[in-house]
Amino acid sequence: MWDLRNQILDAAKLLAINVEELTEEYSCTIKAEVSENFIKGGGEINWENFLNKESIQNDEAWRWVSDYIGDSEAILFFNNDDEKLAFNFLKVKM
Repeated sequence: MWDLRNQILDAAKLLAINVEELTEEYSCTIKAEVSENFIKGGGEINWENFLNKESIQNDEAWRWVSDYIGDSEAILFFNNDDEKLAFNFLKVKM
């Protein structure tokens, strides 16, 4: 099993990005809303079930997080088997 939590926190620190861990309860709520709004039939969240999908397959893609976030917020989550918590990326530190 991966240690995604620590990898995310380490990358955020390295890239000077504010990130907060969301509670498991709130993470479940977010995933349920994503499922309801973006998954075929409101089923299980996996990449094959998204109504509209795009992806990047690159081992170094984590380094691009600051390019995606910019001056906005974004929530990152994974399959529950890999990581139950979601992470809210906030504005870049100045």
